Amino acid sequence: MKTITYMACLAILLSIACNSAKKDQLKAKESTVEMQFTESATVDTTYTVPQMVADEKAADNMSDPGQKKNAVSYQDWDKKLIKTANITVEAANYPRFDQDIRSALKRHGAYIASEEQVFSDDRKQNMMTIKVPVLHFESLLGSFGSDSNRVIQKNISTEDVTSEMYDSKSRIEARKKIRERYVQLLQQAKKMDDVLKVEQEINNIQEELESAAGRLNYLSHQTSYSTIHLTYFTLVTASPTSQQPNAFWNRLKEGFADGGDILVEIIVIAIRLWPLILLGILIGLLWKRKRLQVLKK
Repeated sequence: MKTITYMACLAILLSIACNSAKKDQLKAKESTVEMQFTESATVDTTYTVPQMVADEKAADNMSDPGQKKNAVSYQDWDKKLIKTANITVEAANYPRFDQDIRSALKRHGAYIASEEQVFSDDRKQNMMTIKVPVLHFESLLGSFGSDSNRVIQKNISTEDVTSEMYDSKSRIEARKKIRERYVQLLQQAKKMDDVLKVEQEINNIQEELESAAGRLNYLSHQTSYSTIHLTYFTLVTASPTSQQPNAFWNRLKEGFADGGDILVEIIVIAIRLWPLILLGILIGLLWKRKRLQVLKK
């Protein structure tokens, strides 16, 4: 009986010891998991500003509109075109045609960007660079030619800048958002090195924004105003009555000029040959003296 009781107590003690060992193992596993979680959380929270700047750059490259250009469709957008025309006109009446051109520019809201006039004996010519609103481009261009004013040369070129303009707008918006995120990072930075890095990134983005905005403004002006390079001229023919007196006086002037040139050449040659001339004079004097002596004898 005592043996049975002893065996039962021993079994109970062994069972209690096993349960205690299992509990210790479970507590050890739980503490290990808690330590791993704490370490991972600590690593995740030590997120420095340079890493954030690198992540911002990576996000910027992924969101660059230039990389998605192929996926964007411009079919539903208004076309942005830069139109340029070159035209040469021979005017029958130069003063009247010049006056008509300037009146036409006022009617169409155009202005002269540059002008160069050239007048010679046989030709009067004016070269203009005209800026005209795109809606009046065709009508102004058609007013240059007429029955009396002959169009000698004319060509028109068109450049489509629709995609470039919309890409510039998208890039500007993306850069502004990135700049806002960098400003937030600047407020969170605590180290001086981090502050300098973020400020440098902000300055770079600001330069990109100004460059893109300048290009966009230029394209907007070019698409709003078309360019016309206009050259018009008149050939001048002198009358026979005015040609004769002019020809006489011109020949007389040329005669005096040629005579003066010859005289100058003679003087220059004489100066170059002065040793020979002096030697000739000496020889002549000696020969004359010798001849006088011969005659006295």
